[in-house]
Parts: sequence; C-alpha cells; structure tokens
Amino acid sequence: MARSLKWQNNFALLTGGVSGVAEKVARSFQYTWNQEKTAPIFHIQPQGFELWDFGTNLFD
Repeated sequence: MARSLKWQNNFALLTGGVSGVAEKVARSFQYTWNQEKTAPIFHIQPQGFELWDFGTNLFD
C-alpha cells in the first residue's frame, strides 16, 4: 500500500500518533519515501504522549 501511495502527488499521511496499525502503515510509508526524500507524515497526538522518531509530531 505504501508503495502505491508514494506516487500520488500532494499526498500526506496523517495518523493519530498511537501505536498499532496506523504506526505500521506510517513506518512503511516512511521507509518507502526515504529511498528518495522525506515523507510527508504528520501525527496528531494528545498532549503528554511520547514523540515518535519520524514524521512531524503535532499536539491536540
């Protein structure tokens, strides 16, 4: 899935910033994009959550 999404123009991945399926998809997306450039990934997290080590961490 991440490989096919990579080729879409103006596409960004938005997650809820919690572990699980969303994290797996986001990490796969990040890995695929890192072959060429930084992936446009954003995590909207509740305050107090630990920052993820990739993407842009935003707080609600």
